[in-house]
Amino acid sequence: VASEYIAKVIKGKPDAILCLATGATPTRTYELLAEKFKRGEFTTDRLIIIKLDEWGGLAMNDSGTCETYLQMHVIAPLKIPSGHFISFESNPADPEKEVARVQEKIRALSPFDLTLLGLGVNGHVGFNEPGEAIGPVHITQLQESTLHHSMVRHSQGIRFGMTIGFDDILRSREIVMLVSGAAKAEQLRRMLKDDINPTFPATYLQKSAHAHVIADKAAAAQL
Repeated sequence: VASEYIAKVIKGKPDAILCLATGATPTRTYELLAEKFKRGEFTTDRLIIIKLDEWGGLAMNDSGTCETYLQMHVIAPLKIPSGHFISFESNPADPEKEVARVQEKIRALSPFDLTLLGLGVNGHVGFNEPGEAIGPVHITQLQESTLHHSMVRHSQGIRFGMTIGFDDILRSREIVMLVSGAAKAEQLRRMLKDDINPTFPATYLQKSAHAHVIADKAAAAQL
């Protein structure tokens, strides 16, 4: 369902701006999207991809980085042109300068046409962690539960996170949240049913009139 949704956006706007999450949940979506591309269902020469977030302190070629994931699952399979991928450096000399650079690039673009998100175990979206206010691209102090993410189980040296902020996420023309598995059932219920609260950042998505949830039955068990 998610791959069909994204493909429809690209077909309708070949120069679409997509802000994309990483992790186990969207992997099959990206695989199916790549299959559609190989079949010639859409073109990607004008597409712009934005990395949602990144682990700070890892080498760019570390197996756990969002960079490595997106290069493997999106950039290479979809043949995204050089210069059409806006990406955090994972180990910048000046992290504040790095997030400012990414924010400047984003501000030069129109709002994202689609942002694809996952739901963190602590309610984070991207690396917008609990307790943070809505804001721009920024550096974030990662919580312990986030640092236990399966992506970085073999990585050492994470010092912080960098993330697109809710300012830009909520301006997206379309937001798609993917949620799978029984372990995310309580989080999905809270995202949709709780009052908007910075202690559970996913509730901020209630502010968008264009947010969609695609969940499996296990994740939706508490709805």
